[in-house]
Amino acid sequence: MVRAGLEALIDRKSFYRLVDLGVHEPHDGESWFGLWSGGRFFPVIRSGELG
Repeated sequence: MVRAGLEALIDRKSFYRLVDLGVHEPHDGESWFGLWSGGRFFPVIRSGELG
Protein backbone atom coordinates (compact mmCIF):
# COMPACT_ATOMS: atom_id res chain seq x y z
CA MET A 1 0.00 0.00 0.00
CA VAL A 2 1.53 3.29 -1.06
CA ARG A 3 -1.05 5.97 -0.21
CA ALA A 4 -4.75 6.68 -0.65
CA GLY A 5 -5.50 3.02 -1.34
CA LEU A 6 -2.92 2.78 -4.12
CA GLU A 7 -1.06 -0.53 -4.29
CA ALA A 8 2.33 -0.79 -5.97
CA LEU A 9 4.92 -3.43 -6.77
CA ILE A 10 8.64 -3.03 -7.36
CA ASP A 11 10.97 -5.42 -9.12
CA ARG A 12 13.60 -7.44 -7.27
CA LYS A 13 16.51 -5.31 -8.51
CA SER A 14 14.90 -2.10 -7.19
CA PHE A 15 14.05 -3.77 -3.88
CA TYR A 16 17.67 -4.78 -3.29
CA ARG A 17 18.87 -1.30 -4.22
CA LEU A 18 16.54 0.19 -1.59
CA VAL A 19 17.74 -2.29 1.03
CA ASP A 20 21.35 -1.32 0.27
CA LEU A 21 20.44 2.31 0.98
CA GLY A 22 18.74 1.47 4.28
CA VAL A 23 20.16 2.47 7.65
CA HIS A 24 19.36 1.94 11.32
CA GLU A 25 18.15 5.14 13.00
CA PRO A 26 16.39 6.05 16.23
CA HIS A 27 12.67 6.66 15.68
CA ASP A 28 10.00 7.08 18.37
CA GLY A 29 12.44 5.85 21.04
CA GLU A 30 13.42 2.67 19.18
CA SER A 31 15.99 1.68 16.57
CA TRP A 32 14.44 1.25 13.12
CA PHE A 33 15.75 0.16 9.75
CA GLY A 34 14.56 2.53 7.04
CA LEU A 35 15.40 4.99 4.31
CA TRP A 36 16.20 8.69 4.16
CA SER A 37 14.61 10.74 1.39
CA GLY A 38 14.37 14.49 1.08
CA GLY A 39 15.73 14.96 4.60
CA ARG A 40 13.04 12.74 6.13
CA PHE A 41 13.46 9.24 7.59
CA PHE A 42 10.97 6.58 6.52
CA PRO A 43 11.01 3.65 8.95
CA VAL A 44 10.43 0.21 7.42
CA ILE A 45 10.96 -2.33 10.23
CA ARG A 46 12.16 -2.27 13.83
CA SER A 47 15.86 -3.16 13.96
CA GLY A 48 15.19 -5.81 16.61
CA GLU A 49 12.89 -7.67 14.22
CA LEU A 50 15.67 -8.24 11.70
CA GLY A 51 17.46 -11.57 11.96
